[in-house]
Amino acid sequence: MKKKVYMIGNAHLDPVWLWRWQEGYAENRATFRSALERLDEYEETVFTSSSAQFFEWIEESEPEMFQKLRERIQEGRIVLCGGWWVQPDCNIPCGESFARQGLLGQNYFYEKFGVTCKAGYCVDSFGHNGMLPQILRLSGMDAYVFMRPDEKEKEIGEYLFEWEAPDGSSVTAFRIPGSYCAYGGLEQQIEDCIKQGSEKGQPIMCFYGVGNHGGGPTKKNIELIQAKMEGNQEFGIVFSSPDEYFKDVEAGNVKIKKLKGDLQHHSSGCYSLNSTIKNLNRRAENELLKAEKYEMLAAGLLGTVKEQEALNRAWKKVLFNQFHDILAGTIVKSAFYDAVQMYGEARTLALESANRMMQKIASRIDIPFRENAMSAIVFNPLGWEIESGIELEIGAFKNNDISDRVRVTDGKGQEYDCQFVPSDTFLKGRKKIVFMAKIPAMGYRQFWIESLEGKCSDEKCRGEAARKEYVLENEYLSIRFNPETGGIESFFDLKRKLELMRGEGAVGKVMEDKSDAWAHDIFEFHERYGQFQLESIRKTEDGIVRSTMQVKSKFHNSEMIQYFTLYGQKDMLEVKVSLNWQEKRKCLKLEFPVNVKDAKALYEIPFGFMEKECDGMEEPMQNYFSINGFAMDGSGRGAGMAVLNDGKYSGDIKGNTMSLTVLRSPAYAHHRPYVLESAENDMFVDQGWQEFSYVLTGTAGGREGEALARKALEINQKPEVLLESFHSGMLPAEAGILSASPENIVITCCKRAYDGNGWIVRFYESEGKRTIARLTVGGKETEHAIRPNEIKTIRLSQDFKVISEADLLEWPQG
Repeated sequence: MKKKVYMIGNAHLDPVWLWRWQEGYAENRATFRSALERLDEYEETVFTSSSAQFFEWIEESEPEMFQKLRERIQEGRIVLCGGWWVQPDCNIPCGESFARQGLLGQNYFYEKFGVTCKAGYCVDSFGHNGMLPQILRLSGMDAYVFMRPDEKEKEIGEYLFEWEAPDGSSVTAFRIPGSYCAYGGLEQQIEDCIKQGSEKGQPIMCFYGVGNHGGGPTKKNIELIQAKMEGNQEFGIVFSSPDEYFKDVEAGNVKIKKLKGDLQHHSSGCYSLNSTIKNLNRRAENELLKAEKYEMLAAGLLGTVKEQEALNRAWKKVLFNQFHDILAGTIVKSAFYDAVQMYGEARTLALESANRMMQKIASRIDIPFRENAMSAIVFNPLGWEIESGIELEIGAFKNNDISDRVRVTDGKGQEYDCQFVPSDTFLKGRKKIVFMAKIPAMGYRQFWIESLEGKCSDEKCRGEAARKEYVLENEYLSIRFNPETGGIESFFDLKRKLELMRGEGAVGKVMEDKSDAWAHDIFEFHERYGQFQLESIRKTEDGIVRSTMQVKSKFHNSEMIQYFTLYGQKDMLEVKVSLNWQEKRKCLKLEFPVNVKDAKALYEIPFGFMEKECDGMEEPMQNYFSINGFAMDGSGRGAGMAVLNDGKYSGDIKGNTMSLTVLRSPAYAHHRPYVLESAENDMFVDQGWQEFSYVLTGTAGGREGEALARKALEINQKPEVLLESFHSGMLPAEAGILSASPENIVITCCKRAYDGNGWIVRFYESEGKRTIARLTVGGKETEHAIRPNEIKTIRLSQDFKVISEADLLEWPQG
């Protein structure tokens, strides 16, 4: 095909960055006004635009301009790309968030303009997870435009290539040479593109227009390009769009190389910057997903009202906050507060919806009167049966007083071990109990808590490990703490007779970090500055259900309290952390030296996982990462360890030491080359108290059969507990409507369909093996062949009968 430079007129607009969203809103209107003026003045020009959010803002504020945009889109003078609500961070959102970016974005474009986007477009995002080619394909796009990482950060050797996801699906990808915008250097940028295109013998795109704070193509830009068109004989220079470029590449049978894996690393510090934003994002995602599941559960049991409008509104807030500068944490402090409020609105809508559905169900369960007893309903949002520690605060007032001895049973009369644990209140008579129980997949179970005479006996309430001062132990694990440092010095698998820890784990290590907010050109954080020192260590709980070790430590003015909890029937150690961080320009890691050799690292990514070398590079992750190798005892047995979490997104594995990156604390929006000589204390990120949880569990040294994706979701989508009064009802003491097997099949969403007709169930294969997925919906089992790492979406009728497979837009596949 003829050599061409395709000139892509665009206006990259960060709706939030060094400014708040209100300023971005206004600039969006100014940018579109400018673009329409240039299109009127220069008939051959084309304007490329992304982000459904930008068009919705125009629709609600300037209807006349919106109509002009519609006309230009239908003429082909404005070309839509991206197909998503915004240009998000492409590592941190969960898989379902990417699905909703496409669902709400593409359906908006189709409903308003009659078109959908063919090319994905995230030109400023700081790296791109390896599942995106499949996500893009399932969202109606077969091409992708990006810019970061550049060739220095990831050597590809090509600007045009085929990008393949782990399931084998692929898109044609284009890495922007130079920049996505041009100010005074456009002529040189065109010359550079001509040179690269000539060397490769391929057509190339050249992007122009004022960007970042909006703006778009200028008269000077356009007239310079027109002059270059007339003066260039070797290359055709044309005003065009990404759609036209990829169409011509396909028609011209341009030969391109194939690339597998993710596109990293750029600004690796963004994976761990601003803990509040990232924790709120994780919570909002999971609360919305739970609310959707409870709506489907209520509909299956009762046929309830629709919650879709409120939940879609909440999703839009979350998707907007996943814009790459917001979710990365690289925004100014005032914009950070806006994001907190927006997440709060989304979470409130989700929690209100979930509560409505659970209360409707609870009110219709048949709960007969029982003397000296109260009833609790436990709901499980996950698509598999869970066994979980259930905590319940009760007592203090006559209508729910509780004695010093209780019995917990379910509707079938089965008794469950329980124990008293420290209450969340400082109020006489208020008590908390914990019991271990199994809850049906995507369902509920009712429990009785009965007051008995007398006190709980020592034999019943205290475990064997109570006699070991610095040890937590059950039939699966023996975990020993160092009384001098508070670190874990032994994590022993009793079933396999295998030591999984070498050295001291879970001690806070403070790293030097003088980089800017993005940590430009910094790919690992290992320069040791100091570590937390033990203040106290003691057992706060000892019982038949669980035991807890409290470890308090301090570093300068920072303090950390870790509560290590081992349940009697679980093979994992659960840890709750309260951290008061007061350091500036430092990085905090929790290290876990694992007793393995010849190891590989595994990091969860949206809808999947990515295997990496144990090279100490900072890597983005979702709910877990793990190290997998062989035991040090010479037996040749596979061994490893996984760290699951409920709000962190960054870690590294160097040699056989895992490090969970807790936080970084640069100044807000500090960007090199500005030299940070001094700043006020309140201008540093992540100061003050925060809370998060993580879980340590051993592995057999491989990804198959570990069910890590499921285990990690269990700490992110925990069961809900409601106290419920006595009344008659139509529902039984326990019920469930949907489940999936085997364990490598992970259900990510159960929701009302976007068009309101029926239901959507989405699941994926989580361990990289071909499988027959079995779904049980309303008592009927269906089978679905699924490739390794494949995402599947199933559409159900209102009465939960399987209709067809669908894509992420909820349109029929094929």
